[in-house]
Parts: sequence; C-alpha cells; structure tokens
Amino acid sequence: MPRASSDDKRSAVIAMIIFVVLFVAAAVFAVMFFMKNEEYKKQADDAQDNLAQIASSMEVNQLKPLVKKSGSSVQVTAIKRITDDMRALGVAVAGEDIKSTPLAGIRLTAEKRLADVYEQLPNVLTNVDEAEAGRGLAAIMESLITERELWANRFIEAEMTLSQQNIEHQEQLDTLNKQLSEKDDALSKAAQAAQTSEKGYKGLAQDQSQRYENTIDELEKQITQSQRESRDFADALEAMRKDCATLKEQKDIYEKELQQYRPSPEMEIEALKPDGYVVQVVPRDKLAYINLGKADHIYRGLTFSVYDRYDPMPKGGFGKATLEVIEILDTISKCRITRFDETDPIMEQDLIASLVWAADKKYHFCVVGEFDLDGNGTPDAQGREKIAKMIEEWGGVVTDSVSVDTDFFVVGEAPAAVQQVADDYGVANNQAGNQQQDTLGKYQAARAEGAALGVPTFNLDRFLNFIGKK
Repeated sequence: MPRASSDDKRSAVIAMIIFVVLFVAAAVFAVMFFMKNEEYKKQADDAQDNLAQIASSMEVNQLKPLVKKSGSSVQVTAIKRITDDMRALGVAVAGEDIKSTPLAGIRLTAEKRLADVYEQLPNVLTNVDEAEAGRGLAAIMESLITERELWANRFIEAEMTLSQQNIEHQEQLDTLNKQLSEKDDALSKAAQAAQTSEKGYKGLAQDQSQRYENTIDELEKQITQSQRESRDFADALEAMRKDCATLKEQKDIYEKELQQYRPSPEMEIEALKPDGYVVQVVPRDKLAYINLGKADHIYRGLTFSVYDRYDPMPKGGFGKATLEVIEILDTISKCRITRFDETDPIMEQDLIASLVWAADKKYHFCVVGEFDLDGNGTPDAQGREKIAKMIEEWGGVVTDSVSVDTDFFVVGEAPAAVQQVADDYGVANNQAGNQQQDTLGKYQAARAEGAALGVPTFNLDRFLNFIGKK
C-alpha cells in the first residue's frame, strides 16, 4: 500500500509537469501566433495604405480590365500596362529618346519638347484655331499636312508663273539682243562708210589740191542753200501746224453745231420711259403701292421718281414726288413717300421711273469727274465711289471709260489741274501733278468719246432726279 501511494504521487507530479510544460508551450505558441498575426495585420494595413496612395477603390475597379494573363503563369499588372502605354505615348509625342527618361519625367520631357512647337504653330498655320494644343497632335498634324499641301500647290503655281515669266523675259532678252546686234551692224557699217569717206576725202585732198578751194566754196554754197531750204521747210511746217489747229477748231465748232441737229439716241428715249405706276396711295401713313413685285427683281431701298400720268416725263427728270421701296410682295411693293408736294399730290396710275433699275437688263454707266453730293460747294473725296455704289447696288454696271456698250454717261465737275512746282519736294509735287493731269486727261477723253458716240449724258442733278434721290 505505501508503495502504490508513492507511485500515484509520482504519476500525478509527472502529469502536473507535463501539463505545465504543455501550458507554457501553448502560451508561447499563442504569443508567437499573436505577434505574427499583428505583423501580418500591419503588412496588410501598409499594403492597403500603399494601394490607396496608388489608386482609389473605384480606380482599381477601372484598372482591373487592364490586367490580363499572358500565355505563361506571369501576370501583367495594370501599372505595367499603364507604364507601357505612357512610354508608347511619350515616344509618339517626343520620339525614341524619351525611352531612357524615368517614368515620372516623361510628361515634363514631352511638355518641354512641345513647348517650342506650340509657340510656332500660330506662325505656321493659316487658321489660328487649328494651332490650339487642346485639339491634339493628330489633328494638328492633319492641319499641318493640309497646310503643306496648300503651300505646295501655291509653290507649284508660283513656279509655273515664274517659269512663264522667265520664258517671256528670255523672249524679250532675245529680241533686245537681236535689236542690239542690228544696231551694232548698222554702227559698224556707218563706221566703215565714215572711214571710206575719210580716205576718199584725204585722197581727193592729196590728188586734187589745186581744186580744194573751189570744192570748199561749192560745199559752203550747198550748205547755205540747205540751211535756207531747212528754214523755209520749218516755216512751211509751222504754217501747216497753225492751219491744222485752225481746222481742228473749226471741226470742233462744226461738231458742236451738228450735235444740236442730231436726233436723240434711243437710250435717251429709254431714260424717259416709265418703269411702272402707282397702284394705291395712303397719304395719312405716307405710303404708296406700286405694280412691281418679286417677279420684277426690284430691290429693298430702291428709289423711284413719280410723274403725272397726263404729262410727259421732263427731260430734267425732276418728278412730283419720290418713293423708296420698303417691302416687296408677289406682284406689288410697298413704298415710303420720301418727298411730295401737297399742292400736287400723288395719284393712282401716276407713273414711276428709275434711271438705274430695269426689270429685264443691266444698264452700263460711265461715271467720271468730281461730285458735290452734300452741296457745300466742295467736291466730295469719295463722290464718284458713292455714285458708283448706288448704281451697282440697284443692278447697274459702272465703268470709267465710254464705249459702244455704254448706255448712260454720268458727268461731274472736271478735276482741277495741278501746277508742277520744283522745290525741295519737287519730286512729290510733280508726281501728284502728273497724276492729276492724267485724271483730267481721262475725264476730257471720256467727255469727247461720249459726245462722239452720242451717249445720253446726265449731270449730278439730272441723275439724282431720275433715280428719285434729289
């Protein structure tokens, strides 16, 4: 019994020792597991922080489609794909040299490479809007290609023009060389003739010295006779010039007298023909309706003079009233009454006319001279241009010279002649004088041609009367 009790105690002690050892081992394992778990948790937190710095959860979801597995077990990451794309775009923008640039510096390098390019684009492209960087390099390159093709075509055209000019210049040069060669030949022949004459003269002087004095006297007589004949010829020529001037004056007088008996040309009759008539008058609103509409091709702002239907149109063109078209309908037009006489009001069926406008043709006008449109006694600087603008706006054609195609001739005051002055500014004054003299010459030539062709002539007042602008 005592032995058995001793064994039980020993077993209990051993069991207690084993339990203690296992408890200590478990405690140690638990501590190690806890520490390892904390390390893993810290690594997970660090990884989450790193991922948050790289991309948000939404951005991660957007990057997932970029992650593709290759044929091997190696997976291509989204960052790898983005990095490759950034380098590919960088190479496309800035060239192969950017491959050696760190990833963080690709954008800065590309911007530096493009800075000078973007500054020069407005100077290269015709359309400044095409030089905006926001349009992208592809669109800018397309604009540059188009610009290059445009300038290439212009260069080809300029080259063809230059080639043609070179051909013409070469032809002119060949002509001048030919003329120079002919003159050289003529000069050579003249020199030979002079040498021959000189030799003949010397031989004659040597061989016939005894007749020298007689020959000299005979030559002097011939020279005197030639001089006398030259003076007589000059006197006769001067007399002929005077006769020509007298004949020209008589011719001008006869032409002026003949002009009075010439019948008026057809265009003079055309100017006195009415273009339409008044359909209705609304005196209270100062409105009138005429029988011209869209089919007649009239213009808004066109003016007409109004004439009594029972009286012929006056040659001076001044009517009883004036109208301005303000609205165009299908068959009629509404007009504003711009001038009227209460003692002679506008009536229905009164005639209307405008010298410039015609429903079925374009009249040709020659406009020359200076015009005082504001009536201050001084010609307007742009007087002719204003007259021409009115004619062209209402369908007429304007020229500065008279021809067989001219229908009407509008004549202003003659340009004042400028006297040439030689002083410190003589060159400029002479140039201005020459230009003014040239303008005066063209004016006089147009007047003479208009009179010769019998073109109906209108001064400023008559012209304004006929178009309802007086």
